[in-house]
Amino acid sequence: MSSELPRTLPELYSHINKLLPKEIDFGEAKLHVDESSVSTYRKEEYWRMFHSSFLVKVREYMAPDVVVDVGANVGFMTLRFARAFPDSTVIAVEPNPHLIGVIQRNCEENGLGNVKVVNAAVGDVVEDAVELQVNLAMSVDSRVKGLTGNFETVSVPQTTVDQILEDEGVTSGSVFVKVDTQGYEDKVLAGCRSLMGGDFNPLLLIEYAPWWIEQAGGDPDAFLEDLVGRYRVCENLDIDGYYTKPFDELLSRPIASADARAFAAYTRKLSRNRRGWCDLLITR
Repeated sequence: MSSELPRTLPELYSHINKLLPKEIDFGEAKLHVDESSVSTYRKEEYWRMFHSSFLVKVREYMAPDVVVDVGANVGFMTLRFARAFPDSTVIAVEPNPHLIGVIQRNCEENGLGNVKVVNAAVGDVVEDAVELQVNLAMSVDSRVKGLTGNFETVSVPQTTVDQILEDEGVTSGSVFVKVDTQGYEDKVLAGCRSLMGGDFNPLLLIEYAPWWIEQAGGDPDAFLEDLVGRYRVCENLDIDGYYTKPFDELLSRPIASADARAFAAYTRKLSRNRRGWCDLLITR
């Protein structure tokens, strides 16, 4: 009988996911997930994130005409965006073809009619096909580059944030972009040249994870140095307590160019295995 029990951590993770319901009730909305991410989205941090006032602060700071969710996965943040910004067009971009139906189902069953779903990777250039590594044990960790095992390789088109906006006919206005691409963030930002330099009022929320960027072949220190040299880049220190900081205060302490490498080192140390990460807010 013991031989039938999971022997490794990934096997145990998979076994637990098979036992849990694939619908998660967040009180104000229900989220359908794929089997490999059931236990991830059931973590307490996702409940807190769903009910966080952060997007209320974003709405007070800007009324986005368009919201682009880069790396939508099953649509957790897409749901939050569509509910927080009902008058905005929300574009959910997810490269994993196995998750597109899950995102669409979540939007339909929660009555969200302001969402468009795009099946593509997002990078620095438009390409007919790039290889995506679909993590079979944990879909939230699928990547364009960086996995070393237990993945399926699929070919998907690649677009850019600039191309997404052009396809929508958006040439100006307020645009809010969230980027979570498991180490591909430097490529995604390189595809935002028009957004960050044109007639837009942009706000970006990106995950900055040095170890993942390195695994994808990038240089996290040089990436951050370039960002802070071009834009206003602030660590997102929003803590959703009873008294919270206004959004302008979150943007009041940009990272100085001279501190970029020290900030990268600080971020690495946010995890004991030097795989720490943080969220950055970026404006012009």
